[in-house]
Amino acid sequence: MSFSPEWLALREPVDHRSRNIDVAQAVQRHFSGRASIRVLDLGCGTGSNLRASIALLPALQHWTLIDYDSALLSEARRQLINAPNAATDGDAVKLQQGDKRVNVDMRQFDLSNGIKSLLQTIQPDLVTASAFFDLVSPVWIETMVRDLAEARTAFYTVLTYDGDMAFSPEHALDRSITAAFNADQRTDKGFGPAAGPAATDVLAAAFRASGMAVTIGSSPWDMGADEVELCDPLLAGIASAASSTGQLSALDCNGWLAHRRTTLAKSQSRTIIGHGDLFAR
Repeated sequence: MSFSPEWLALREPVDHRSRNIDVAQAVQRHFSGRASIRVLDLGCGTGSNLRASIALLPALQHWTLIDYDSALLSEARRQLINAPNAATDGDAVKLQQGDKRVNVDMRQFDLSNGIKSLLQTIQPDLVTASAFFDLVSPVWIETMVRDLAEARTAFYTVLTYDGDMAFSPEHALDRSITAAFNADQRTDKGFGPAAGPAATDVLAAAFRASGMAVTIGSSPWDMGADEVELCDPLLAGIASAASSTGQLSALDCNGWLAHRRTTLAKSQSRTIIGHGDLFAR
């Protein structure tokens, strides 16, 4: 499963502002005594997670960005090269942000079979991801956690969908749309039947069972009608996914979407999409 660069660009500002501060500070404290760090970023997209996380980590950072979509990796490279104080070193990109010096390399990789080989070759200090784990299966998560625990590697993920959505003004089908969308979230996204809204709970239980300490915090998107460029395709995607389950008719889903678009046009809309962040060490 992949996403367009355009969609990822639309969501990046709200992703960054929505991150849970307490979880981020726990990550920062954990690595504060280190001079350097190696980071493995799963399902990196165009590099948003890197851009949001640099400030939390030690002065010397080496990131390996992983994605199956070569077009997204190319876009990630383009955006990083165009950042202030960026330079190239062969295939790698070097960034300078204040006192942070960051080396970045990118690798196309199919994550469906897990990350054990990546842990063995890259030997990261931290594995991280954004908006990824609701797409993978509980079995995939549990296997990953065992591999991380065996390697004694820390883990930080943000913006994992948690199944909660709220809309204002309300519509009679809001709860039904949410339930149908959540059913679609549990379908196979390429990693087996997905954990969907249960992903953060599955992650937390697996890490705790492995003996790792866990910090969790909420990171909801909270968007007003002024964010129509993001909300309109988001709402359309929710309606489409809900319709695909057969729990609601296409007529009902289209009517719900039309109502939501009308409230957006009148600048009367508020959309909240629940997410969670998690740090394990």
